[in-house]
Amino acid sequence: MYIIPNPQKWELLEGSYEISYSARILIDNRLSDAAGNYALFLQKAIFSETGFDLMVTKGTSKKAALFLKQDDALTGEAYRIEVCDSGIFIAAGANSGLLHGIQTLIQIIQQTGALVPFMRIEDYPDIPYRGLYYDTTRS
Repeated sequence: MYIIPNPQKWELLEGSYEISYSARILIDNRLSDAAGNYALFLQKAIFSETGFDLMVTKGTSKKAALFLKQDDALTGEAYRIEVCDSGIFIAAGANSGLLHGIQTLIQIIQQTGALVPFMRIEDYPDIPYRGLYYDTTRS
C-alpha cells in the first residue's frame, strides 16, 4: 500500500473493517462547519470507489462507520487515523489536519475498496509548508 506523503507513523494490524452500504459518516459536534464539506468530499470519494452512498450526520451516535473527531491534543496539520472493529476514526485538532486525514483515507480506500485493513496512522508535517516545486523550464 502506498500513501503520499508517507505518514510519520504507520502500523498495519491484523484484520480489516468492511464499510457497508448502510454505513454513516459521523461528524463530531465540536468540529467546525468546514468539516461538513470535508465529510461530503469523503462521501463522494467513497461512492466513486465502492458505489456506497453513505449518509453524513453530525452528532455523537455510536452507530456510524466513519467518525470525524476533534482532538485538542493534535495541533495544526496533525491527524490520527485508526481503523479497528468499531469503525474508522479520523481525529484532528484543526481543519487542515482533518482534511489531510481524509485525503489519506481516500488513498487507502482507492487501493483496498470497502475492505480497509486495521491500522493506526499518525502524521504531521516535518516542515511548516508542504509543497512541491516543479520547474518545467529546466531539463
